[in-house]
Amino acid sequence: MLIALSSTAYAAPLAKGDVSRSECIDAMKLANAMYASAAPRLFAPLEIPKEMQSRLILGASELDISGGEALENGPEFDKLPQESGAIYWAATVSEGRRIVVKDQRMGWQGDVYDLYLLEPGVQQAGFLANIRKNPDNHAYKPVIEMAWRPPLVFQSNRQGTRWFIDVGHPADILGNWRVYTAQAGRPVCSITFHADGATPAELLPQAVANLARKLDEVLGPGNDEGTLQPTARIRLGAQHLMANAALRPWALSEADAYNSRREVDSGLVEWAKGNHARSRLYEEIRKAYPAAEKSLAAYYATAYGLQGQKSEEVAKWALDLMFRSYFVFSRQEDRSHQPNPWPIAH
Repeated sequence: MLIALSSTAYAAPLAKGDVSRSECIDAMKLANAMYASAAPRLFAPLEIPKEMQSRLILGASELDISGGEALENGPEFDKLPQESGAIYWAATVSEGRRIVVKDQRMGWQGDVYDLYLLEPGVQQAGFLANIRKNPDNHAYKPVIEMAWRPPLVFQSNRQGTRWFIDVGHPADILGNWRVYTAQAGRPVCSITFHADGATPAELLPQAVANLARKLDEVLGPGNDEGTLQPTARIRLGAQHLMANAALRPWALSEADAYNSRREVDSGLVEWAKGNHARSRLYEEIRKAYPAAEKSLAAYYATAYGLQGQKSEEVAKWALDLMFRSYFVFSRQEDRSHQPNPWPIAH
């Protein structure tokens, strides 16, 4: 059972805006289900609760959609293949608007998505001709533009009305959701998963944050690494993991780290031999680690009610995972896949 978290964090998703709307109520059901799930991100893999009074008619359910062509559509949408992606055209109008989603290929990172709400008189042929002729300055303004995660489009089981969620940029840490209706064409509510402005490190005890800063220093700035940006990607993954360690520790898994502990320790020993500054930083990390583990165990005992040995067990595993997530060394051995020791099955 969750008990009060630190003052910088919410213990559950929080809705703001016109929260009494049926769309917002359904969106909160989904948000709570995703928050409580073992999904590493709050938008995927999707776990849609049975209690929702709407069904998903267009969206991406998987976490990795970098290969493109990730949208899954029901009969409510016609898929129109294009030279650089696809157009998903709603077969019918909902509340005076037609939902259209454009899926455009953007290279190795995947696709980007625009969502339009078109007037009923806009014809398919005219729309397609206009955006092909004027791809950067066409006549139609998207409601959601250049999104790296596709919007989730739902249809109410009772009224048949349609609404959708912008789940934010995948780089946002526990990013906010914005809920739209086809009729309004604007957000009617938003859902927040953690305190605004708080970084992942600020959600954790000070000793853990201190260790994280030292690990980040080892990682380095990652300047001039081209479009792949491997250092930035590692850093972002570590930040996502820290946020889950603070607010959703049941969602941590061995997949969050590439190397075994032995491989990371071996790699850092070799790295530290490079110069005196490296050696000093490595020694600081070794000294900071026990205090971080102890403080994390106390945090889990206070914030989640884990008792004695269980809080220590979870803290030891979570901190080890965080430590390893900062590095990618040449893999030399098969990793042991230790299960998450969190006491509640999700």
